[in-house]
Amino acid sequence: VLEELAEAGIPDSKIRFMAALGTHAAMDRIDFVKKLGEATLARFPVYNHNPFFNCTYVGTTSRGTEVFINAEVMQCDFKITIGMVVPHPFAVFGGGGKMILPGVASIETIVANHTMPLEEQARSDYDNNPRRLDMEEAAKLAGLDVAIECIVNGWGDTVALFAGAEIPARAASVQDARTHYLATKAEDK
Repeated sequence: VLEELAEAGIPDSKIRFMAALGTHAAMDRIDFVKKLGEATLARFPVYNHNPFFNCTYVGTTSRGTEVFINAEVMQCDFKITIGMVVPHPFAVFGGGGKMILPGVASIETIVANHTMPLEEQARSDYDNNPRRLDMEEAAKLAGLDVAIECIVNGWGDTVALFAGAEIPARAASVQDARTHYLATKAEDK
């Protein structure tokens, strides 16, 4: 990704990284080195998202979620997310719009999304999961330009990669993930 940005004429001084933590604990330097590598960490500013401060209102979703996104992220002219498409109990699969909501959203926005009523069938219905759809709307409101979606194996190695506008990249990655992570149901014999 960094090579592509350099080829497009974007100088290092215009690139920064934000850990899309949602409400998870802040990463330390060791975590950043594991995630990005020593050379990247030495070259670029890297931040932890804090859902309690410095978030900017960007709009309200059709489900009524007021979306507040990290102000540092919103100051960027071009927004790229890199996420893993893995099974997830709230949104069916991780990655995609989850990198924005909850990733870099305010605590109020996260709570509104995560407490949205969710019927049991919607937990596994990717196409009609209201929390996932709300996350996609939030990503659009935040101005997400490119989503990079990674499918990983049991060791965390990337085995498939999809990139582009969030909705089409997401659709392609989820189609692949549905078979990649599928396991046959175990039966007692």
